[in-house]
Amino acid sequence: MAIEKGPGKIRSPADSEDARGEKRSLCKVYRTPFPPTMKTILQTLPICHQRDETVRSHVFCSCLALLLRRELEQCLDEKDESWERSEILRGLDNLQEVEALFQGKRFVLRSQVPGQAHKALRASGVALPPTLREKA
Repeated sequence: MAIEKGPGKIRSPADSEDARGEKRSLCKVYRTPFPPTMKTILQTLPICHQRDETVRSHVFCSCLALLLRRELEQCLDEKDESWERSEILRGLDNLQEVEALFQGKRFVLRSQVPGQAHKALRASGVALPPTLREKA
């Protein structure tokens, strides 16, 4: 994956017809004017990669994140759930598990999942483990 440098122009494989077609389909999903940038959609910081493998991995992870976000939005819309993305992320960030030893047995205690994050998990069909469970 080479980046071609010319007078005042840098071209990368992201400028190919396939990549432009993918960007157009993302525009339709997010109803944004063409061309949106990944930074706009995912609110990421620029990352410089030195090797082709890391560039491909970064693009793959970004596309996977977009796909998962779109699927979650569709699940919530189908269930007519009201939601705020920042509240869902905050709730998931606060999710914790703690291992404890009690009377010679190991237990795992999971924190409660706040409202919006709980709605998102339920709408997407993700089953949470019990709040308290014995670890084998």
